[in-house]
Amino acid sequence: AAFGQKFYLKRHTDYVNTFTIIGTTTVDSIEVTGISDSDLAKIKYGDVISGTGIPDDNVTIAGVKTTDSKIRLSNTGIATVDGTVTLTVNSVPFGYQENDIFCQVEIVGEGLVINPDWKPVGDDAGDYSGTDAGSDDLLNANTSQFIGLLGFFDPDNGSANATNDLTKSARGDWVSEGKEYGGTSYPYIERNPFYPAIGSTLKAYEVDNGEIVGTQPTGLGEDDIPSGRYVRWDVKRADENGILPENRYYTDNAEKFYYEVPCTAAQYTSGTVTIGANHPMPNTGEPPTTIIKTGLSGAITRVQGTPVTANGVSIGVADTTDVPADTDTSTAATSGSSSAPTADDTIGTYYTLGSDNLIYVNRYHYQSVTITSGSNWTATVATDTTTFPCKYNYAQKHIYEAGGTANSTMNADVQFISDTVSDLVDVVGFRDPVIDVDTAQAGGSGISDNAFDTYVSAEELRATDLAGLQTALASYRTTFSGQSRTGPNNSNSGKGTLITFANTTWAAYHTEVGTFGNNCGKRVTEIDTRIGVPTRSGTQSTTRGDAPAIYVS
Repeated sequence: AAFGQKFYLKRHTDYVNTFTIIGTTTVDSIEVTGISDSDLAKIKYGDVISGTGIPDDNVTIAGVKTTDSKIRLSNTGIATVDGTVTLTVNSVPFGYQENDIFCQVEIVGEGLVINPDWKPVGDDAGDYSGTDAGSDDLLNANTSQFIGLLGFFDPDNGSANATNDLTKSARGDWVSEGKEYGGTSYPYIERNPFYPAIGSTLKAYEVDNGEIVGTQPTGLGEDDIPSGRYVRWDVKRADENGILPENRYYTDNAEKFYYEVPCTAAQYTSGTVTIGANHPMPNTGEPPTTIIKTGLSGAITRVQGTPVTANGVSIGVADTTDVPADTDTSTAATSGSSSAPTADDTIGTYYTLGSDNLIYVNRYHYQSVTITSGSNWTATVATDTTTFPCKYNYAQKHIYEAGGTANSTMNADVQFISDTVSDLVDVVGFRDPVIDVDTAQAGGSGISDNAFDTYVSAEELRATDLAGLQTALASYRTTFSGQSRTGPNNSNSGKGTLITFANTTWAAYHTEVGTFGNNCGKRVTEIDTRIGVPTRSGTQSTTRGDAPAIYVS
Protein backbone atom coordinates (compact mmCIF):
# COMPACT_ATOMS: atom_id res chain seq x y z
CA ALA A 1 0.00 0.00 0.00
CA ALA A 2 3.00 2.28 -0.37
CA PHE A 3 1.29 4.15 -3.24
CA GLY A 4 -2.19 4.07 -1.73
CA GLN A 5 -3.07 1.19 -4.04
CA LYS A 6 -2.81 -2.58 -4.06
CA PHE A 7 -0.81 -4.56 -6.56
CA TYR A 8 -1.68 -8.00 -7.88
CA LEU A 9 0.34 -10.41 -9.97
CA LYS A 10 -1.79 -11.76 -12.77
CA ARG A 11 -0.67 -15.12 -14.18
CA HIS A 12 -0.49 -15.47 -17.96
CA THR A 13 -0.40 -18.87 -19.64
CA ASP A 14 0.55 -17.16 -22.90
CA TYR A 15 1.02 -13.74 -24.39
CA VAL A 16 -0.92 -13.92 -27.64
CA ASN A 17 -3.20 -11.26 -29.08
CA THR A 18 -5.93 -12.93 -31.17
CA PHE A 19 -8.08 -11.04 -33.67
CA THR A 20 -9.63 -11.42 -37.14
CA ILE A 21 -8.94 -9.69 -40.43
CA ILE A 22 -10.79 -9.69 -43.77
CA GLY A 23 -9.17 -10.15 -47.17
CA THR A 24 -9.51 -11.74 -50.60
CA THR A 25 -7.92 -15.05 -51.63
CA THR A 26 -7.33 -16.69 -55.01
CA VAL A 27 -7.07 -20.44 -55.48
CA ASP A 28 -3.45 -21.71 -55.59
CA SER A 29 -2.08 -18.33 -54.44
CA ILE A 30 -0.27 -17.61 -51.18
CA GLU A 31 -1.30 -13.93 -51.19
CA VAL A 32 -4.24 -12.31 -49.40
CA THR A 33 -5.23 -8.96 -50.93
CA GLY A 34 -7.69 -6.17 -50.20
CA ILE A 35 -6.78 -5.85 -46.51
CA SER A 36 -7.84 -2.59 -44.85
CA ASP A 37 -5.33 -0.14 -43.39
CA SER A 38 -6.69 -0.75 -39.89
CA ASP A 39 -6.16 -4.51 -40.26
CA LEU A 40 -2.68 -4.02 -41.72
CA ALA A 41 -1.74 -2.00 -38.66
CA LYS A 42 -2.44 -5.00 -36.42
CA ILE A 43 -0.37 -7.67 -38.16
CA LYS A 44 3.32 -8.30 -38.70
CA TYR A 45 5.80 -10.78 -40.06
CA GLY A 46 5.72 -14.17 -38.28
CA ASP A 47 2.16 -13.99 -36.94
CA VAL A 48 0.27 -17.31 -37.05
CA ILE A 49 -2.80 -17.14 -39.29
CA SER A 50 -5.69 -19.54 -39.94
CA GLY A 51 -9.28 -19.61 -41.13
CA THR A 52 -11.51 -20.21 -44.11
CA GLY A 53 -9.80 -20.60 -47.45
CA ILE A 54 -6.29 -21.58 -46.31
CA PRO A 55 -4.97 -24.89 -44.87
CA ASP A 56 -4.87 -25.34 -41.11
CA ASP A 57 -1.19 -26.27 -41.15
CA ASN A 58 0.66 -23.76 -38.94
CA VAL A 59 0.55 -21.04 -41.63
CA THR A 60 2.37 -17.80 -40.80
CA ILE A 61 2.62 -14.34 -42.36
CA ALA A 62 5.79 -14.25 -44.49
CA GLY A 63 5.49 -10.65 -45.65
CA VAL A 64 3.36 -7.50 -45.32
CA LYS A 65 3.13 -4.97 -48.19
CA THR A 66 1.23 -1.96 -46.89
CA THR A 67 1.35 -0.02 -50.18
CA ASP A 68 -0.50 -2.83 -52.00
CA SER A 69 -2.81 -3.68 -49.07
CA LYS A 70 -1.79 -7.33 -49.10
CA ILE A 71 0.14 -10.00 -47.22
CA ARG A 72 2.09 -13.07 -48.34
CA LEU A 73 1.70 -16.35 -46.44
CA SER A 74 4.27 -19.03 -45.75
CA ASN A 75 4.62 -21.78 -48.34
CA THR A 76 1.97 -23.97 -46.70
CA GLY A 77 -0.65 -21.22 -46.93
CA ILE A 78 -1.90 -22.00 -50.44
CA ALA A 79 -5.46 -20.67 -50.82
CA THR A 80 -8.24 -23.17 -51.60
CA VAL A 81 -11.06 -20.73 -52.44
CA ASP A 82 -11.69 -17.53 -54.40
CA GLY A 83 -13.24 -14.47 -52.79
CA THR A 84 -13.56 -12.71 -49.45
CA VAL A 85 -12.44 -14.65 -46.37
CA THR A 86 -12.18 -14.01 -42.64
CA LEU A 87 -8.86 -15.07 -41.11
CA THR A 88 -7.78 -15.38 -37.49
CA VAL A 89 -4.38 -13.96 -36.51
CA ASN A 90 -2.45 -14.90 -33.37
CA SER A 91 0.08 -12.13 -32.81
CA VAL A 92 2.93 -12.14 -30.26
CA PRO A 93 4.80 -8.88 -29.44
CA PHE A 94 8.20 -8.37 -31.11
CA GLY A 95 11.03 -10.06 -29.23
CA TYR A 96 8.84 -12.56 -27.34
CA GLN A 97 7.52 -16.07 -27.60
CA GLU A 98 3.98 -16.86 -26.62
CA ASN A 99 4.94 -18.30 -23.20
CA ASP A 100 7.62 -15.76 -22.30
CA ILE A 101 5.52 -13.56 -20.02
CA PHE A 102 5.23 -14.85 -16.47
CA CYS A 103 2.79 -12.29 -15.17
CA GLN A 104 1.50 -8.76 -15.42
CA VAL A 105 1.17 -6.33 -12.55
CA GLU A 106 -2.42 -5.22 -12.06
CA ILE A 107 -2.91 -2.10 -9.95
CA VAL A 108 -6.28 -1.58 -8.27
CA GLY A 109 -7.49 0.92 -5.71
CA GLU A 110 -8.26 0.02 -2.10
CA GLY A 111 -11.49 -1.90 -1.69
CA LEU A 112 -11.79 -3.12 -5.26
CA VAL A 113 -12.70 -6.78 -5.73
CA ILE A 114 -10.00 -8.91 -7.35
CA ASN A 115 -10.75 -10.90 -10.50
CA PRO A 116 -11.74 -14.47 -9.51
CA ASP A 117 -10.65 -15.76 -12.92
CA TRP A 118 -6.96 -15.06 -12.30
CA LYS A 119 -4.79 -18.14 -12.40
CA PRO A 120 -3.07 -19.42 -9.20
CA VAL A 121 0.48 -18.18 -8.89
CA GLY A 122 1.91 -21.67 -8.38
CA ASP A 123 5.39 -22.65 -7.31
CA ASP A 124 8.76 -22.60 -9.02
CA ALA A 125 8.31 -26.22 -10.16
CA GLY A 126 5.30 -25.48 -12.35
CA ASP A 127 2.61 -26.62 -9.89
CA TYR A 128 -0.52 -24.53 -10.50
CA SER A 129 -2.94 -26.72 -8.57
CA GLY A 130 -4.12 -23.87 -6.42
CA THR A 131 -2.73 -25.22 -3.17
CA ASP A 132 0.30 -22.95 -3.24
CA ALA A 133 -1.33 -19.54 -3.74
CA GLY A 134 -4.95 -18.99 -4.54
CA SER A 135 -6.46 -16.40 -6.81
CA ASP A 136 -7.68 -14.47 -3.77
CA ASP A 137 -4.26 -14.12 -2.15
CA LEU A 138 -2.77 -10.62 -2.22
CA LEU A 139 0.87 -9.67 -2.72
CA ASN A 140 1.80 -8.31 0.70
CA ALA A 141 4.97 -6.22 0.50
CA ASN A 142 6.11 -3.08 2.21
CA THR A 143 7.58 -0.14 0.28
CA SER A 144 11.20 -1.28 0.22
CA GLN A 145 10.22 -4.87 -0.62
CA PHE A 146 7.98 -3.71 -3.47
CA ILE A 147 10.68 -1.43 -4.92
CA GLY A 148 13.07 -4.36 -4.82
CA LEU A 149 10.57 -6.52 -6.71
CA LEU A 150 10.17 -3.91 -9.45
CA GLY A 151 13.72 -4.56 -10.68
CA PHE A 152 14.10 -3.16 -14.22
CA PHE A 153 10.88 -1.22 -13.88
CA ASP A 154 12.05 0.73 -10.83
CA PRO A 155 12.25 4.43 -11.69
CA ASP A 156 14.92 4.52 -8.95
CA ASN A 157 12.97 7.08 -6.98
CA GLY A 158 15.61 9.74 -7.54
CA SER A 159 18.74 7.66 -7.05
CA ALA A 160 21.85 8.01 -9.15
CA ASN A 161 20.95 4.84 -11.09
CA ALA A 162 17.97 6.38 -12.92
CA THR A 163 19.10 5.33 -16.39
CA ASN A 164 15.93 3.70 -17.71
CA ASP A 165 14.22 6.29 -19.93
CA LEU A 166 11.06 4.20 -20.04
CA THR A 167 10.32 4.51 -16.34
CA LYS A 168 12.28 7.47 -15.00
CA SER A 169 9.65 9.84 -16.41
CA ALA A 170 7.50 8.62 -13.51
CA ARG A 171 9.86 10.34 -11.09
CA GLY A 172 8.56 13.56 -9.63
CA ASP A 173 11.89 15.35 -10.04
CA TRP A 174 11.76 14.71 -13.79
CA VAL A 175 8.27 16.15 -14.29
CA SER A 176 8.02 19.79 -15.41
CA GLU A 177 5.49 22.06 -13.76
CA GLY A 178 5.56 24.30 -16.86
CA LYS A 179 6.75 27.36 -14.97
CA GLU A 180 9.95 28.83 -13.68
CA TYR A 181 11.10 29.51 -10.13
CA GLY A 182 13.74 32.20 -10.10
CA GLY A 183 14.49 31.51 -13.76
CA THR A 184 16.41 28.30 -13.05
CA SER A 185 13.95 25.47 -12.35
CA TYR A 186 12.74 24.99 -15.91
CA PRO A 187 14.57 27.25 -18.36
CA TYR A 188 13.50 28.09 -21.91
CA ILE A 189 9.80 27.28 -21.50
CA GLU A 190 9.01 30.42 -23.52
CA ARG A 191 11.04 29.04 -26.42
CA ASN A 192 9.09 25.84 -27.00
CA PRO A 193 6.13 27.14 -29.07
CA PHE A 194 8.48 28.87 -31.51
CA TYR A 195 11.70 26.92 -31.57
CA PRO A 196 12.22 25.78 -35.19
CA ALA A 197 13.48 22.34 -36.15
CA ILE A 198 16.58 23.47 -38.05
CA GLY A 199 20.07 22.12 -38.36
CA SER A 200 21.91 25.38 -37.77
CA THR A 201 22.38 26.91 -34.35
CA LEU A 202 20.45 29.90 -33.09
CA LYS A 203 23.54 31.81 -32.07
CA ALA A 204 24.23 35.23 -33.53
CA TYR A 205 25.19 35.52 -37.20
CA GLU A 206 28.56 33.97 -37.95
CA VAL A 207 30.34 32.61 -41.03
CA ASP A 208 32.61 29.58 -40.75
CA ASN A 209 34.61 28.50 -43.81
CA GLY A 210 32.29 30.43 -46.11
CA GLU A 211 29.08 29.02 -44.64
CA ILE A 212 26.57 30.70 -42.34
CA VAL A 213 26.54 28.81 -39.04
CA GLY A 214 24.67 31.29 -36.82
CA THR A 215 21.25 32.40 -38.00
CA GLN A 216 20.17 34.97 -35.42
CA PRO A 217 20.52 38.65 -36.37
CA THR A 218 23.42 40.39 -34.66
CA GLY A 219 22.44 41.21 -31.10
CA LEU A 220 20.17 38.18 -30.67
CA GLY A 221 21.20 34.75 -29.45
CA GLU A 222 19.92 31.30 -28.65
CA ASP A 223 17.84 32.53 -25.70
CA ASP A 224 15.85 34.95 -27.87
CA ILE A 225 12.87 34.33 -30.11
CA PRO A 226 14.31 33.02 -33.43
CA SER A 227 14.27 35.76 -36.06
CA GLY A 228 16.80 34.57 -38.62
CA ARG A 229 16.78 32.64 -41.89
CA TYR A 230 18.07 29.10 -42.28
CA VAL A 231 18.56 27.26 -45.59
CA ARG A 232 19.19 23.51 -45.54
CA TRP A 233 22.19 22.97 -47.82
CA ASP A 234 22.76 19.40 -49.03
CA VAL A 235 25.40 20.01 -51.66
CA LYS A 236 26.42 16.34 -51.90
CA ARG A 237 22.93 14.88 -51.78
CA ALA A 238 22.16 12.41 -54.62
CA ASP A 239 19.99 9.44 -55.49
CA GLU A 240 20.13 6.72 -58.15
CA ASN A 241 19.35 9.31 -60.84
CA GLY A 242 22.18 11.66 -59.93
CA ILE A 243 22.62 14.87 -57.93
CA LEU A 244 19.67 16.46 -56.16
CA PRO A 245 18.96 20.15 -55.48
CA GLU A 246 21.15 21.32 -52.64
CA ASN A 247 18.84 23.90 -51.02
CA ARG A 248 16.29 21.44 -49.75
CA TYR A 249 14.13 23.85 -47.77
CA TYR A 250 14.33 27.10 -45.88
CA THR A 251 12.94 28.57 -42.69
CA ASP A 252 12.77 32.35 -42.42
CA ASN A 253 11.51 33.22 -38.96
CA ALA A 254 11.46 36.93 -39.78
CA GLU A 255 8.70 36.21 -42.29
CA LYS A 256 6.77 34.50 -39.51
CA PHE A 257 7.07 37.15 -36.81
CA TYR A 258 6.89 40.25 -39.00
CA TYR A 259 4.55 41.58 -41.67
CA GLU A 260 5.85 39.61 -44.64
CA VAL A 261 4.80 37.16 -47.33
CA PRO A 262 7.15 34.17 -47.86
CA CYS A 263 9.74 34.98 -50.51
CA THR A 264 9.25 31.55 -52.11
CA ALA A 265 5.72 32.71 -52.98
CA ALA A 266 7.29 35.68 -54.72
CA GLN A 267 5.24 35.65 -57.91
CA TYR A 268 1.85 37.34 -57.97
CA THR A 269 -0.32 39.24 -60.45
CA SER A 270 -0.80 42.99 -60.16
CA GLY A 271 -3.11 44.14 -62.92
CA THR A 272 -1.55 43.40 -66.28
CA VAL A 273 1.91 42.57 -64.96
CA THR A 274 3.26 39.55 -63.09
CA ILE A 275 5.56 40.54 -60.24
CA GLY A 276 8.57 38.46 -59.24
CA ALA A 277 9.39 34.86 -60.12
CA ASN A 278 8.36 31.54 -58.61
CA HIS A 279 11.05 29.84 -56.57
CA PRO A 280 9.73 26.40 -55.53
CA MET A 281 11.70 24.44 -53.00
CA PRO A 282 13.76 22.31 -53.10
CA ASN A 283 15.86 24.30 -55.52
CA THR A 284 19.51 24.47 -56.59
CA GLY A 285 19.45 28.23 -56.08
CA GLU A 286 18.95 30.04 -52.80
CA PRO A 287 15.51 31.66 -52.25
CA PRO A 288 15.24 35.38 -53.12
CA THR A 289 16.10 37.98 -50.52
CA THR A 290 12.49 39.05 -50.04
CA ILE A 291 9.23 39.39 -51.94
CA ILE A 292 8.78 42.41 -54.22
CA LYS A 293 6.22 44.74 -52.63
CA THR A 294 5.62 47.33 -55.37
CA GLY A 295 2.71 45.69 -57.17
CA LEU A 296 0.14 48.41 -56.45
CA SER A 297 2.46 51.27 -57.35
CA GLY A 298 3.32 49.58 -60.63
CA ALA A 299 -0.37 49.24 -61.53
CA ILE A 300 -0.98 52.89 -60.66
CA THR A 301 1.94 54.03 -62.80
CA ARG A 302 0.57 52.13 -65.78
CA VAL A 303 -2.95 53.55 -65.32
CA GLN A 304 -1.65 57.09 -65.05
CA GLY A 305 0.66 57.23 -68.02
CA THR A 306 0.92 54.17 -70.23
CA PRO A 307 -0.50 54.44 -73.77
CA VAL A 308 -3.01 51.81 -74.77
CA THR A 309 -3.28 49.95 -78.04
CA ALA A 310 -6.58 49.45 -79.86
CA ASN A 311 -6.63 47.44 -83.07
CA GLY A 312 -2.97 48.18 -83.68
CA VAL A 313 -3.25 51.93 -83.03
CA SER A 314 -1.38 53.39 -80.06
CA ILE A 315 -3.40 55.98 -78.16
CA GLY A 316 -1.78 58.26 -75.60
CA VAL A 317 -3.11 60.52 -72.89
CA ALA A 318 -1.98 63.56 -74.89
CA ASP A 319 -4.07 62.78 -77.99
CA THR A 320 -6.83 65.15 -79.14
CA THR A 321 -9.99 65.64 -77.14
CA ASP A 322 -11.97 66.39 -80.33
CA VAL A 323 -13.80 64.20 -82.81
CA PRO A 324 -14.50 66.51 -85.79
CA ALA A 325 -17.56 66.60 -88.02
CA ASP A 326 -17.55 64.30 -91.05
CA THR A 327 -16.39 65.73 -94.38
CA ASP A 328 -18.29 65.44 -97.68
CA THR A 329 -18.45 61.78 -98.71
CA SER A 330 -20.75 62.14 -101.73
CA THR A 331 -20.60 59.15 -104.05
CA ALA A 332 -17.49 59.51 -106.17
CA ALA A 333 -17.34 59.07 -109.96
CA THR A 334 -15.68 55.85 -111.06
CA SER A 335 -14.98 56.92 -114.69
CA GLY A 336 -14.48 60.06 -116.76
CA SER A 337 -12.94 61.59 -119.86
CA SER A 338 -10.82 64.27 -118.24
CA SER A 339 -9.12 65.28 -114.99
CA ALA A 340 -8.44 61.79 -113.79
CA PRO A 341 -8.01 61.54 -109.99
CA THR A 342 -4.87 60.22 -108.40
CA ALA A 343 -4.86 56.78 -106.83
CA ASP A 344 -5.28 56.93 -103.02
CA ASP A 345 -6.80 60.42 -103.17
CA THR A 346 -9.08 60.96 -100.16
CA ILE A 347 -12.67 61.66 -101.12
CA GLY A 348 -13.89 62.29 -97.54
CA THR A 349 -13.80 61.04 -93.95
CA TYR A 350 -16.52 60.08 -91.53
CA TYR A 351 -16.56 58.79 -87.92
CA THR A 352 -18.47 55.86 -86.45
CA LEU A 353 -18.98 54.25 -83.05
CA GLY A 354 -18.01 50.59 -83.11
CA SER A 355 -19.66 47.75 -81.25
CA ASP A 356 -16.72 47.91 -78.82
CA ASN A 357 -17.70 51.54 -78.05
CA LEU A 358 -14.56 53.00 -79.63
CA ILE A 359 -14.62 55.82 -82.19
CA TYR A 360 -13.35 54.81 -85.65
CA VAL A 361 -12.26 57.09 -88.51
CA ASN A 362 -13.26 55.90 -92.00
CA ARG A 363 -11.34 57.27 -95.02
CA TYR A 364 -13.34 57.11 -98.25
CA HIS A 365 -10.78 57.19 -101.09
CA TYR A 366 -9.83 56.18 -104.65
CA GLN A 367 -8.23 52.81 -104.42
CA SER A 368 -6.92 52.60 -108.02
CA VAL A 369 -7.10 54.69 -111.22
CA THR A 370 -6.59 53.34 -114.79
CA ILE A 371 -6.16 55.48 -117.97
CA THR A 372 -8.08 53.62 -120.66
CA SER A 373 -7.26 55.88 -123.70
CA GLY A 374 -6.29 59.50 -124.07
CA SER A 375 -7.85 61.30 -121.12
CA ASN A 376 -10.42 58.59 -120.44
CA TRP A 377 -10.10 56.80 -117.08
CA THR A 378 -11.80 54.36 -114.76
CA ALA A 379 -11.33 53.98 -110.99
CA THR A 380 -12.30 51.93 -107.96
CA VAL A 381 -13.11 53.34 -104.53
CA ALA A 382 -12.67 51.86 -101.04
CA THR A 383 -12.90 52.72 -97.36
CA ASP A 384 -10.09 52.28 -94.81
CA THR A 385 -11.22 52.05 -91.18
CA THR A 386 -8.88 52.60 -88.21
CA THR A 387 -9.21 53.46 -84.54
CA PHE A 388 -9.21 57.24 -84.05
CA PRO A 389 -6.48 58.36 -81.59
CA CYS A 390 -8.48 60.63 -79.32
CA LYS A 391 -8.88 61.23 -75.57
CA TYR A 392 -12.25 59.49 -75.45
CA ASN A 393 -10.78 56.31 -76.93
CA TYR A 394 -7.86 56.51 -74.50
CA ALA A 395 -10.14 56.68 -71.47
CA GLN A 396 -12.61 54.12 -72.82
CA LYS A 397 -9.90 51.63 -73.68
CA HIS A 398 -8.05 52.33 -70.45
CA ILE A 399 -11.12 51.71 -68.30
CA TYR A 400 -12.72 48.98 -70.42
CA GLU A 401 -11.11 46.53 -72.74
CA ALA A 402 -12.75 46.40 -76.17
CA GLY A 403 -15.88 44.29 -75.96
CA GLY A 404 -19.50 43.98 -76.93
CA THR A 405 -20.97 46.41 -74.40
CA ALA A 406 -20.06 49.68 -72.78
CA ASN A 407 -19.00 48.06 -69.50
CA SER A 408 -17.93 44.66 -70.75
CA THR A 409 -14.54 43.93 -69.20
CA MET A 410 -12.72 46.28 -66.86
CA ASN A 411 -9.11 46.95 -67.75
CA ALA A 412 -6.96 44.64 -65.62
CA ASP A 413 -5.05 47.50 -63.96
CA VAL A 414 -8.17 49.52 -63.19
CA GLN A 415 -9.93 46.38 -61.94
CA PHE A 416 -7.01 45.55 -59.65
CA ILE A 417 -7.04 49.02 -58.11
CA SER A 418 -10.84 48.99 -57.76
CA ASP A 419 -10.75 45.56 -56.09
CA THR A 420 -8.06 46.79 -53.71
CA VAL A 421 -10.31 49.66 -52.68
CA SER A 422 -13.18 47.19 -52.11
CA ASP A 423 -10.98 44.98 -49.93
CA LEU A 424 -9.90 47.94 -47.84
CA VAL A 425 -13.46 49.19 -47.44
CA ASP A 426 -14.43 45.74 -46.14
CA VAL A 427 -11.83 45.94 -43.34
CA VAL A 428 -12.42 49.57 -42.36
CA GLY A 429 -12.62 49.86 -38.59
CA PHE A 430 -9.16 48.62 -37.67
CA ARG A 431 -7.93 50.31 -34.52
CA ASP A 432 -4.61 49.65 -32.82
CA PRO A 433 -5.38 49.04 -29.14
CA VAL A 434 -2.06 50.57 -28.06
CA ILE A 435 -1.22 53.30 -30.56
CA ASP A 436 -3.07 56.63 -30.67
CA VAL A 437 -5.51 56.19 -33.58
CA ASP A 438 -5.18 59.86 -34.55
CA THR A 439 -1.38 59.94 -34.56
CA ALA A 440 0.91 58.58 -37.26
CA GLN A 441 3.81 56.80 -35.59
CA ALA A 442 5.84 57.24 -38.78
CA GLY A 443 5.22 60.99 -38.81
CA GLY A 444 4.60 62.54 -42.21
CA SER A 445 5.70 59.30 -43.90
CA GLY A 446 2.83 57.39 -42.29
CA ILE A 447 -0.91 57.75 -41.85
CA SER A 448 -2.96 57.25 -38.70
CA ASP A 449 -5.71 54.65 -38.28
CA ASN A 450 -8.50 57.23 -38.31
CA ALA A 451 -7.10 59.17 -41.26
CA PHE A 452 -6.71 56.06 -43.41
CA ASP A 453 -10.12 54.67 -42.47
CA THR A 454 -11.75 58.03 -43.21
CA TYR A 455 -10.08 58.23 -46.61
CA VAL A 456 -10.95 54.67 -47.67
CA SER A 457 -14.50 54.88 -46.32
CA ALA A 458 -15.21 57.87 -48.56
CA GLU A 459 -14.47 55.66 -51.59
CA GLU A 460 -13.37 58.74 -53.49
CA LEU A 461 -11.51 56.67 -56.05
CA ARG A 462 -14.02 53.95 -56.83
CA ALA A 463 -17.43 55.44 -55.99
CA THR A 464 -16.79 59.04 -57.04
CA ASP A 465 -14.01 59.52 -59.58
CA LEU A 466 -14.19 56.16 -61.35
CA ALA A 467 -17.99 56.33 -61.37
CA GLY A 468 -17.85 59.90 -62.72
CA LEU A 469 -15.48 58.87 -65.51
CA GLN A 470 -17.73 55.95 -66.45
CA THR A 471 -20.73 58.27 -66.58
CA ALA A 472 -18.85 60.75 -68.78
CA LEU A 473 -17.88 58.02 -71.23
CA ALA A 474 -21.47 56.80 -71.47
CA SER A 475 -22.76 60.38 -71.95
CA TYR A 476 -20.25 60.98 -74.74
CA ARG A 477 -21.42 57.87 -76.58
CA THR A 478 -25.03 58.99 -76.27
CA THR A 479 -24.23 62.43 -77.67
CA PHE A 480 -22.23 60.99 -80.56
CA SER A 481 -24.95 58.49 -81.48
CA GLY A 482 -27.57 61.27 -81.32
CA GLN A 483 -25.92 63.15 -84.16
CA SER A 484 -27.17 60.54 -86.66
CA ARG A 485 -24.07 60.65 -88.78
CA THR A 486 -24.92 58.92 -92.07
CA GLY A 487 -21.42 57.88 -93.08
CA PRO A 488 -20.71 57.38 -96.85
CA ASN A 489 -22.63 59.50 -99.38
CA ASN A 490 -23.59 62.01 -96.70
CA SER A 491 -23.34 64.93 -99.14
CA ASN A 492 -23.87 68.00 -96.99
CA SER A 493 -26.22 66.37 -94.49
CA GLY A 494 -25.61 63.83 -91.70
CA LYS A 495 -22.11 65.04 -91.02
CA GLY A 496 -22.68 65.79 -87.33
CA THR A 497 -20.70 68.43 -85.52
CA LEU A 498 -17.41 68.55 -83.68
CA ILE A 499 -17.73 66.81 -80.31
CA THR A 500 -15.24 67.16 -77.46
CA PHE A 501 -14.58 64.68 -74.68
CA ALA A 502 -14.05 66.80 -71.59
CA ASN A 503 -10.81 65.82 -69.90
CA THR A 504 -12.03 66.75 -66.41
CA THR A 505 -13.28 63.30 -65.35
CA TRP A 506 -10.17 61.53 -66.58
CA ALA A 507 -7.97 64.12 -64.87
CA ALA A 508 -9.89 63.64 -61.59
CA TYR A 509 -9.51 59.87 -61.74
CA HIS A 510 -5.85 60.19 -62.72
CA THR A 511 -5.17 62.45 -59.72
CA GLU A 512 -7.13 60.32 -57.25
CA VAL A 513 -5.33 57.15 -58.31
CA GLY A 514 -2.10 58.86 -57.32
CA THR A 515 -3.57 59.96 -53.97
CA PHE A 516 -4.76 56.43 -53.28
CA GLY A 517 -1.34 54.96 -54.04
CA ASN A 518 0.32 57.55 -51.85
CA ASN A 519 -1.98 56.79 -48.89
CA CYS A 520 -1.51 53.03 -49.28
CA GLY A 521 2.25 53.56 -49.29
CA LYS A 522 1.94 55.61 -46.12
CA ARG A 523 -0.14 52.86 -44.53
CA VAL A 524 2.54 50.26 -45.25
CA THR A 525 5.16 52.58 -43.76
CA GLU A 526 2.96 53.12 -40.71
CA ILE A 527 2.48 49.39 -40.09
CA ASP A 528 6.16 48.66 -40.69
CA THR A 529 7.08 51.36 -38.19
CA ARG A 530 4.89 49.76 -35.52
CA ILE A 531 5.80 46.12 -36.11
CA GLY A 532 9.30 46.39 -37.47
CA VAL A 533 10.82 45.43 -40.81
CA PRO A 534 13.40 42.65 -41.20
CA THR A 535 16.46 43.76 -43.13
CA ARG A 536 18.57 41.25 -45.00
CA SER A 537 22.13 41.26 -46.20
CA GLY A 538 24.14 39.13 -48.56
CA THR A 539 23.91 38.24 -52.24
CA GLN A 540 21.62 35.43 -53.40
CA SER A 541 23.54 32.33 -54.48
CA THR A 542 22.28 30.84 -57.74
CA THR A 543 24.96 28.29 -58.61
CA ARG A 544 25.35 24.79 -57.29
CA GLY A 545 28.17 24.62 -54.80
CA ASP A 546 27.78 28.20 -53.58
CA ALA A 547 26.75 28.29 -49.93
CA PRO A 548 23.57 30.23 -49.03
CA ALA A 549 24.59 33.81 -48.32
CA ILE A 550 21.47 35.80 -47.40
CA TYR A 551 20.87 36.37 -43.72
CA VAL A 552 18.61 38.52 -41.57
CA SER A 553 20.82 41.36 -40.39
